[in-house]
Amino acid sequence: MQRIGIVGGGCSGALLATQLLSRTDHEVTLFDAGGAFARGVAYSTTHRVHIMNVRAGSLSAFPDDPDHFVRWLRASSAAGERDAFVPRRLYGDYLSSVLQSTEPSRLRCVPARVCGLDGDVVRTVDGRDHPVDRTVVAIGNLLSTPSELRGLLESDRYIDDPWSPEVGRIWPDDDVLIVGTGLTAVDVVLSLAVRGHTGRITAISRHGLLPQAHRETPPVPVSIDIEGTTARSLLRSVRRAAASVDDWRDVVDALRPQTQSLWRSLPPCEQARFLRLAARYWEVHRHRAAPSVVAAIDALRARGTLVVERGRISCVSADASGVDVAFNDRTLRADVVVNCTGPTPYVTCTRDPLLRGLLASGRAVPGPHGMGLDVTPDGALRDRDGAVSDTLFAIGPLRRGALWETTAVPEIRTQAAELASHLAA
Repeated sequence: MQRIGIVGGGCSGALLATQLLSRTDHEVTLFDAGGAFARGVAYSTTHRVHIMNVRAGSLSAFPDDPDHFVRWLRASSAAGERDAFVPRRLYGDYLSSVLQSTEPSRLRCVPARVCGLDGDVVRTVDGRDHPVDRTVVAIGNLLSTPSELRGLLESDRYIDDPWSPEVGRIWPDDDVLIVGTGLTAVDVVLSLAVRGHTGRITAISRHGLLPQAHRETPPVPVSIDIEGTTARSLLRSVRRAAASVDDWRDVVDALRPQTQSLWRSLPPCEQARFLRLAARYWEVHRHRAAPSVVAAIDALRARGTLVVERGRISCVSADASGVDVAFNDRTLRADVVVNCTGPTPYVTCTRDPLLRGLLASGRAVPGPHGMGLDVTPDGALRDRDGAVSDTLFAIGPLRRGALWETTAVPEIRTQAAELASHLAA
């Protein structure tokens, strides 16, 4: 029996803990700074308008039991259709239920932030030491402050964390500027709208692109043959495949099992080219929103409540009455600015004390292109000398540089099962 410490109690950590408890006799200690075990940031929301952007049939915690979540929904008297898009709070309930149902006597949940690792000890900010044999870093998505917004950090007119309670204190008639137009921005806009917000909401990003919508009906399975040795040739191959079917979304969905291998097949220079020129376009087509969510956003835009702008912020300044934001050779006045640029894959930007300590000590190094951490296919961390650790591992978004697509439940649950088997062996 081993003692496994998992740093991060959200989706990644909960799925790994579940697999370890069901496959091994190990003891598992789950650490979470906010105490939101199995929920993390994504599934702690209580807003009914915050909807999963993946259909229920793809959300089972177990890769070998694809209908597990659907059966749980039906047993919970909730909508149990495989093709349904359910509220995120329901998925948090599900993960919590699954975690607690697998040998809870060997599970210990510690509601504290981890600040460092010292040999076989996990140290938390409350000064306590927790003995472990192996540690898995499952921190999840990392938030950061864009350089153009750092001048606002001391202003009470600026909200750096879109999931903080501060968003709930925005006045209904405030003019709000949201920086970012991805899924995080969509969540904040819907949170304001459901509270009856009447002020102007402006969302700005470099590309001005909102997430695309899932199709109303389930995807149609298609057979595709994607090939290419450069980012350009791969994208050209995807476009040809999309042109040959009725709905391009069927091709993007069919790509899901191939995305990681396609990413690894590209040489580093072509990966960098994709990140520079095509990544944002890929993300809005790949990470889509539920049809009802897109319809609600479209309605807000049609009424003029929400305006989406494309541009790059050049200057910000705040005073007691508001914030001036300069972009596209003009200045917008807002009562409140909210950072919704979403998660960053770049670990050197993180404020997390554990990651900063691992990087400073050389026990971990950034992954390819600075994204995530440098890991082996098993998730073991490499140090600054290239040595592979047999006690430190990573799961989920921290494998971004190696895998590119590693943030959604279907990818993470597979990693959890494989890493549990590796640790069991």
